[in-house]
Amino acid sequence: MNDAENALYDAACDLLMAAQAFQRIATDTDTPTPSPAVHGCLEAAFSSIGVAAAEMHANEPEPTPPSARDAASKRTTPEWLRDPGAELIAALWRAERAARIARRASPHPA
Repeated sequence: MNDAENALYDAACDLLMAAQAFQRIATDTDTPTPSPAVHGCLEAAFSSIGVAAAEMHANEPEPTPPSARDAASKRTTPEWLRDPGAELIAALWRAERAARIARRASPHPA
């Protein structure tokens, strides 16, 4: 791996450790109902990860043109499996939107 790949991997590991810490705290029986600030942080995190995923996806090499056999199998492959990078980006945008809705619906003051 080159330096950029190592830095990206290190950042992904940091993200995983933060997510695991968040999970540990959130699953504690004494955890209070999340405030709009918590949902806002999740919204911003999903947004940032979505932007990063989109950048990485944009930098992927163009696929080679499909053969006739590949084209036939593509017709039976679900759309989301044809472009998993695009599906990941869409899922992150949906998560960002869900966090925004939760933030706005929270009964706590902002």
